[in-house]
Amino acid sequence: MIKLRNLLVYIGLTVIFSSCNSILVYHMDVLCPGIFVNPSSKSSILFVDNAAIQPSQYGYTFFEAPGYKEDTVFHTEQLPDYVLQSVSDNLRKEGAYQQISLCKKNEYDFNKNKVGDFLLSRKLTPLQVKSLSDSCHADVLVSLDRLVVYSKMNVQPDDYSYRGTRDVRVNTVWRAYDVHGDSLLTQFQHNDSLYWENFSDDLISSIKKLPSLESTLPEIGNDVGEHVYQFFGPYWESLERYYYSSGSFRMKYAVDCVRHGDWEGAATLWQDEFKKGFGRSVYRAALNMMLYNEYSGDPEEALGWADKAEKAMNDFLFGATVYDRWLFVNYEEALRVRANDLEKLKIYFNNK
Repeated sequence: MIKLRNLLVYIGLTVIFSSCNSILVYHMDVLCPGIFVNPSSKSSILFVDNAAIQPSQYGYTFFEAPGYKEDTVFHTEQLPDYVLQSVSDNLRKEGAYQQISLCKKNEYDFNKNKVGDFLLSRKLTPLQVKSLSDSCHADVLVSLDRLVVYSKMNVQPDDYSYRGTRDVRVNTVWRAYDVHGDSLLTQFQHNDSLYWENFSDDLISSIKKLPSLESTLPEIGNDVGEHVYQFFGPYWESLERYYYSSGSFRMKYAVDCVRHGDWEGAATLWQDEFKKGFGRSVYRAALNMMLYNEYSGDPEEALGWADKAEKAMNDFLFGATVYDRWLFVNYEEALRVRANDLEKLKIYFNNK
């Protein structure tokens, strides 16, 4: 009885691991639309720093075990420049706009300068939007209406050393305007967090070896910009997709086709397997065809193969495995998102 039980466990593990080994990962880059979908006819964009300067004594604290607290002073006036430069550089790299311009605080005379303004996200008036956009003939104006930084440095004993950390949180508020339509297109709030850590034998070194907040401003600005620019234009994203490799000779030969970039050859083999194969390889071939059609830029056709895969799963006498079902459901949902994204991208490129 014990030997039989061990044999069943061995068989079960073999089935599980062989199933995992039958799945390969394919990495692909896809073009995604920004959250703010702007037609390509609007080819000029202007970024304006409309955030008030944060007081040097606000938002920065230092903690030292067992609870000593001290407010510290930092100057972060340059951070909006770094953020806007990062956003514009990333958009320029993607080629989303023909003209990208920046307007800093010292380039106009109606910036926020009252005490407490830095906590407000007051938007530009219509006259201010028109005045700024006329200066560079912009189609779209984007204003950074609030930028607040919170920094906490903490030093604590850690076994035989000291652990120093700096946690930084950045809150920004943005608005985008259609200059010619005289309308607010979108507004949103975005939060980012960064973290630095250092270990040292003594307390003083653990503090000194942490970077000062001022020295990290370019890195903070670049990190915020790399996230925010995706709101305003198309961007590339790396995705992982899964496909089945084991089963009949057709499934195995198709793997070689994929590895050599012969997707048409792989698709022919997968279609043959779907028509002539048996068992689980039938619906797995259909799942692979979903990947082929997404790779070919046709998520709607991929969703058609999703219907075929689901039917093959239901028709199979023993049913699909739990993992195969999970993989199918998640992939089908991802394809629906890709199909919707493709429709948005057509707006960028005038349905071309």
